[in-house]
Amino acid sequence: RPGTNFVPALMHGSSFLGAHLVRAFRLRASLEPADKAEDAPAHVWQTVGQVMNLLSQGTLHADDVVGNSSCDGLGIALSYDGVDAPILDSNLFESCALSVSELSKALAKYSHGDNVDALRTMKLAKTAGICLAATTSGSGIVNSLNLTESSINLGPARFACASALLNILGSMSNRKEEEVALIVGEAIAAYADAYSPHGTEWSFSIDEYPSEYDDEVGGKLPPHQHVLFVLLTRTVKQSSPHVRTAAAPALLAVVARVARGINTESEYIDRALARELLSRLGVIQQVFIKLLSDPKSKHLSRESACLGLAACRGIAGSSNEEVSDELNTRLLRAFGQTINHGGSA
Repeated sequence: RPGTNFVPALMHGSSFLGAHLVRAFRLRASLEPADKAEDAPAHVWQTVGQVMNLLSQGTLHADDVVGNSSCDGLGIALSYDGVDAPILDSNLFESCALSVSELSKALAKYSHGDNVDALRTMKLAKTAGICLAATTSGSGIVNSLNLTESSINLGPARFACASALLNILGSMSNRKEEEVALIVGEAIAAYADAYSPHGTEWSFSIDEYPSEYDDEVGGKLPPHQHVLFVLLTRTVKQSSPHVRTAAAPALLAVVARVARGINTESEYIDRALARELLSRLGVIQQVFIKLLSDPKSKHLSRESACLGLAACRGIAGSSNEEVSDELNTRLLRAFGQTINHGGSA
């Protein structure tokens, strides 16, 4: 248990063994019909929840051995194969709510203030992305299962964890290690693209983003809109150059995930994140151009902006000729046109 004497080898072994057992049971239960899954003995679900709770609490531990092994274990426990996250069993709502809540605290602890640790932050961010993705089907859970007053609700806990991830951009840990922004981007991309089977409907979504960021609106949006809404209306508009330029690697990770998906499978373009990104492609291109020309941008930010522009062009080419022409014209205007080589920039 965290806070007691431990042997590092035993800590690693117990974390990974427990995590793999939780993963195996969770994924096996997700394949069963709802009535069959409920037949599992209550004490088994209770044990699974206890293992997850211990791993969650361990992510905050001051000792790196305990913290890192708990973090890795939690990521294994909630990992899955395939494109869409399995439906989360209701028996795991409370323990998953604790998991994302503890991760939020750990992310804040190790990305800001006296305990800044860039490597620990990257590990936590990766695990947070896995946990947020795995709990997508429980995103609307606010009050259920006769939870006690001290229980944490999964829906609000997920939003707090996603916000903690996005708040790492430009943080002290990000300033120490630029790569933190890219890891955060991959984590929020996994969160945004975790669940999108054919016919999925979201309880709330918007066609046009408000010009200014609104936390109340952000809290209601589905993951694929929440991520882009925050990056495009808040992060890139920050007065702090550290925060503003950190948006480039993060946004690149999201765009790259969609570009890779479209290139791998033609049907990917019908997923919620791909459709949302395609509808904002012009705005995203303008953001990359702005960050590329930002005098405060460093090497990783500029390189991310260049790669992001290339990815945008590739995505546009997969949609329709009109969108592709618009993006090409905008690029030419941004970089300057010449009549010497057929209008090339």
